[in-house]
Amino acid sequence: MPRCHRFQSATSHAIRSLRFHVYASYCKIGHDRPRAVIFNMGFLQFARLSGRSNIVVFIVGSGPLKSRFLDILLRDENVDDWNNGDRMASAQEVTTRKCRFKGMGSDIVLVDTPSFATRGGLDGEEIMEKWIKSNCNGRCKAAGILYLHNIASNSDDPTLGLSLYLDAFRRVFPEGRAPSTLHVVPTTSGKWTSNESIEASMTQLRCEVDDIGASIMGKPFDDEPRTALHAVTYLLQKAEWESLGGMIEVQRTRLKDKPTGQRRHCETLAKLADLLLQRYRSQYWHLYGEKERKLDLDEIIFLRRRALSCTPTDHPNYILAAVSLADILSERFEKEGERRDLDEMISMRRAALEMSARGHGEHLESLVNLVNCLDRRFRLDKTMEGMAEIIALRRTLLGLTPSGHPRRFAHLCDLANILDQRLEKAGSGADIEEIITLRRDALECASPALSDQCMSRVSLAECLRDKARKSGGGKEIDEAIQHAGDALELCPPEFYGLSRDCLASCVELKIEKTRARMGCRTATSSSNIAEKIWKVVDETVKTIPLRLLNTRTGKLCNRDAQISNFERSCDYKQLLESASKCNGQQLEALIREVVIAFFRFAILSHRWGNDEPLLPDIKDRSVYKLGGKDGHLKLQNFCLLALKKNYVWAWSDTCCIDKESSTEFQEAIGSMFSWYRNSALTIAHLFDVSKDTSFTDSEWFKRGWTLQELLAPRAILFYMQDWSLYTNYESSNHKMDSTVLKDLQKASGIEEHHLGKFESGMDDARLRFQWAAARRTTRPEDIAYSLFGVFGLHLPVLYGESAGNAVGRLLMEIISQSGDVSVLDWVGEASSFHSCLPADLKPYQKMPCVRSASSDSSRREGVDSESVEKWWRGLSGLRRARFINHTLELPSMVHRVTEFGAGRRSSSQRQVYEVRALGLLPLKLALSVQLRDGSSEADSPYVLVRPCHAKLLAGDSGPWELLEQLAQPFNALLLEKSGGTQYKRIAADCTITCQVDGLSSIVNCRIETLEIM
Repeated sequence: MPRCHRFQSATSHAIRSLRFHVYASYCKIGHDRPRAVIFNMGFLQFARLSGRSNIVVFIVGSGPLKSRFLDILLRDENVDDWNNGDRMASAQEVTTRKCRFKGMGSDIVLVDTPSFATRGGLDGEEIMEKWIKSNCNGRCKAAGILYLHNIASNSDDPTLGLSLYLDAFRRVFPEGRAPSTLHVVPTTSGKWTSNESIEASMTQLRCEVDDIGASIMGKPFDDEPRTALHAVTYLLQKAEWESLGGMIEVQRTRLKDKPTGQRRHCETLAKLADLLLQRYRSQYWHLYGEKERKLDLDEIIFLRRRALSCTPTDHPNYILAAVSLADILSERFEKEGERRDLDEMISMRRAALEMSARGHGEHLESLVNLVNCLDRRFRLDKTMEGMAEIIALRRTLLGLTPSGHPRRFAHLCDLANILDQRLEKAGSGADIEEIITLRRDALECASPALSDQCMSRVSLAECLRDKARKSGGGKEIDEAIQHAGDALELCPPEFYGLSRDCLASCVELKIEKTRARMGCRTATSSSNIAEKIWKVVDETVKTIPLRLLNTRTGKLCNRDAQISNFERSCDYKQLLESASKCNGQQLEALIREVVIAFFRFAILSHRWGNDEPLLPDIKDRSVYKLGGKDGHLKLQNFCLLALKKNYVWAWSDTCCIDKESSTEFQEAIGSMFSWYRNSALTIAHLFDVSKDTSFTDSEWFKRGWTLQELLAPRAILFYMQDWSLYTNYESSNHKMDSTVLKDLQKASGIEEHHLGKFESGMDDARLRFQWAAARRTTRPEDIAYSLFGVFGLHLPVLYGESAGNAVGRLLMEIISQSGDVSVLDWVGEASSFHSCLPADLKPYQKMPCVRSASSDSSRREGVDSESVEKWWRGLSGLRRARFINHTLELPSMVHRVTEFGAGRRSSSQRQVYEVRALGLLPLKLALSVQLRDGSSEADSPYVLVRPCHAKLLAGDSGPWELLEQLAQPFNALLLEKSGGTQYKRIAADCTITCQVDGLSSIVNCRIETLEIM
């Protein structure tokens, strides 16, 4: 006989015998239902009707293996060792550890079993039997045996040891109480020559263990606590599963012993079906396979049908039998989709409804279940008859759930939903009225949960919107907008999109209705002129601020009010009359001319002072009625001046922005540059300029936000403290006045051609930073935010961040989008945001200055053309500089520092270093920081780099001309290697000006993209 079958017969018989006894024991002690086992987060939870009990797991094997396994198991964080103060009694050579697995309701007793099975003597059995009699009472169940087998040192057949243990356990345990489940844990305590030997022993062990019906861990024990815990929990799962199977077999035997017609035959059918259902729904069904699970499901249905057929219709259990059959048919229908199961399920639900007493809880539950089944059938058939029956039953169901009933909200929504479906099919006007009534009732009884409140309002808004779409009622659409807006304010994040779309569709419908009415009034026979007008109006108002001051009334107007003013204006009426005489391009030009002229607006640029009026101060009141505070007078003078210049609209950053709304405030900052650009006139008020003071010394030219207010407008006029025009003579635009332009250039440091024709963007980024470097803002971070429009960027505004962070984010975006590395040429303090960026804009106040060297064509001698071409191709392949995950990828020409020596300290206490680098002439460098010593070339962590600008190869110059250009002195960055391939910039106190050592040093220079932190 082969080795793997040597003890198969004896051991398998022992296992079958033990399992039969333990199954019978469960039935004898009255366990009609097996213990429920729930596996949660990797651990077992035992819930027993009899309360908490101890579960015993016997650990067998050699002594050292057991002790080590138990110690490792109890180290797991999910195992609580309860031995302190609660240790079970121990007999000689029988030690126990009582513990609790997290998530499990029962205590686990781990028994370190004496090796009585291998000694061949009876002393061990006597000791074990004495321990069992004193400890294993009715509340202590033997779960199974965990067998530790050392495949490294024991090459004997493990089934021999298992068989001896099983026989010994059967002798020492009372009948029916012996453990029947075995799980083998292979270990490798010992020396092995190769992994092949381990795998060969594992293969043989699996074969032998499978033949005796036991289970085995997939690989040798790795001394990990979690692996030990998994082995024990798997054993417990398997024991519970086998116990359940045993009880099923016992009930099947009982069913055979009770022929049809006997009193308890029907009860046995139900018990067997319940046990099978428990196994079917168990999380451990994978232990016996999907095919066997389907057979269980079919058998449950068969048993439920038999139980129903043998239960008289007047018996109290008839309804329960019908409902149980319907429930299990529902499960099979969900899996297999058989129509006959659905029809039988509906029949059972109808029978349960007819048998239940009206007003009783069973009647309501039966009605709910029947309606749900009919809903399933309707989704398949889509028949109007089926829909009519569902509607009738849902109305009945609603009548049985009065106000205050916990299910009333759900029944209201369900009835409204099915009526919605009929409305889509049939379009009954009565249905829409009933749906609206139901939605209103549902809103009143909705729970306080935000999801219910939000969805109730959205559903009601959609119904009102649909009614308004068909009937044209303005009242309904206004109410719909109100409910949709409320839903948007209440909605949790997951319902935001739905609420937003609902509100948008309601507002869109209102606009369509309004335009349709207007179109009907103004349409000509040849074209719909109103439609064309409002199309241009829509395009125009998108380019102007959301709120504007009406200079004629002094009142603040939102977008709707602006449009209404246009509709009521003489301009609109005259446009309608004139447009009827035009067509084609002539009509389009006329409409644009009139609309743009009406929505022209003046904008105020000023230095904020005290008592500036805010949005709440002027809401629903005229600015002309404000008190006599300085800020109020300034706003009144501004509006009056705009009115005199024939502008209907005016805008001020003090009162035309809702600063309480973070969304609106963010949008305003992002749109500020475009608003100044699109304004018809910017009125700049210089509160500190009079006839006796200097125009160029005004505080206005020193503030951060006023830079874009100077650059963006196409037309600007400067007014002095008393609101008299600067230069005292009429001008429509000071940017077209050469005298004023010279004063502006002197005050701002910006050349005239930039002042006259400025475009936002990232060209000449270094120069634009120079314009802003000396300016100040009240909030430090605003110095960066005020430049977003100047560079044409849209970035988040994060008030509360440091100025260094704000400037850093701006610089990162400029470099990443444009590749312009000129902004890296600065001297001063480095930012904590990034080592390559300055802490603020002060280093940009002066443009970098590099002395030039004379060009000498003789320097080309000794440089071969092939090397130059190769160098040129290397430059062409470089990507532009960019930031990725806060790391600067900088294409550079790299000169490794080979030697630096510390000289004397300068008068400013800076250390002066004499530096030599590959390809560069020697230079002296004064730094405030101490450089790390590196005496040899290989040890030096420092490099001097020349950043490669994105425009380096953009011109028409060839490689030789570029070489001559690069031979000029340049400002370098000093970098220090900070680990791996990454560098960090060392901020210098003065410009690091380097000179290459001939053209060949440029050609031979290392070109690479460095990662700088």
